Amino acid sequence: MNLTQRNIAIAVSLLIAGAILWYFREIVAYVLIAWVVSMLGQPLMRFFHNRVRIGKRRIPPSVVAVFVLTFFVLIIFSLVSIFVPLVVTQANNLSQIDYNAFANGLKQPIQELTDWGHRFGLIKPKEDIVVALQHSFSAWFSPTLVSDFFRNMLMTASSMAIGTVSVLFISFFFLKERNMFTEFVAQLVPRQYDSGIRDAVSDTTTMLSRYFSGLLLQMAFVAVFLTAALWIMGIQNALLIAIFAALINIVPYLGPMMGCAFALLITISSSLHLDFYEQTVPMLIKVTVLFGSMQFLNDWIIQPAIFSNRVAAHPLEIFIITLVGAKIGGIGGMILAIPTYTVIRIVAREFFNHIRIVRKITSTLDEVVPNND
Repeated sequence: MNLTQRNIAIAVSLLIAGAILWYFREIVAYVLIAWVVSMLGQPLMRFFHNRVRIGKRRIPPSVVAVFVLTFFVLIIFSLVSIFVPLVVTQANNLSQIDYNAFANGLKQPIQELTDWGHRFGLIKPKEDIVVALQHSFSAWFSPTLVSDFFRNMLMTASSMAIGTVSVLFISFFFLKERNMFTEFVAQLVPRQYDSGIRDAVSDTTTMLSRYFSGLLLQMAFVAVFLTAALWIMGIQNALLIAIFAALINIVPYLGPMMGCAFALLITISSSLHLDFYEQTVPMLIKVTVLFGSMQFLNDWIIQPAIFSNRVAAHPLEIFIITLVGAKIGGIGGMILAIPTYTVIRIVAREFFNHIRIVRKITSTLDEVVPNND
């Protein structure tokens, strides 16, 4: 088989595999999430298996795997037990607000904005922003809408429970038998590609482990930093704002701005009894400056260290890939863009390294995972 036929065969095989994976995408998602969980749990697995003894005997891998998964479940349960009651309380408060009074409280600044819009022709002369704002707020946060939202959450709880149990079950075996995922993937390809697939999966595991561990550190830093700063500034619901900002921060570039918008909304809804210009506006300015500082840290220190150094890619490369992900899959595409691109680069280096552009975009990978060729 010459080189062209080999490339065609690989391309056709990848297309067929992609179609099969798409058809079984839910099951594939369970397996991939379990793989990520096992990557995050491997440091704990190695620590307890190599360092902890019961008498003179090592702890069995199955026992360590159960402990690691229990540890992860407890962390998630703790976060949910903190976050959900705050969200429910805030949603209940929002549903009970007199939005006519809220809009009237903002009438003066809104009227000034309306006059400015009329002056420059941006708003039609007969449009009344205050009335529109009243209707919008009443529709967005009406008691019926809030109750429907939580009813929908309960309706999806059963499917989430099935997914969670499936992920935990698969993760247990991936943790217990470290090379199981590699062996599983290797069995899906022809024997002549066995070595390449094993190397690609091993390198991918290394790269994604670096990425996800860095992402967890980033989220922890954002949560602690914002909680402390908002508490010092006297902003209500500081923990709720900080946890939401830390979670949404996984969205590259847009995450901090979305977190800031959420923080401003919560700050306004918690300060309706205060004078807007004398008390609320200064708080909004403080929150905006704080999130601006957080954005600066993210863009110039934290994200370059994680998204560039940890996945061995140029910052401009990461930015373009994030835009591509947003175009394809919106917010979800942005979140998955970097991990997906990392996998594609490693597979391309392993099987298409003779192509010049592939050698160019994968050359930096050698600094982290040297090529086995």
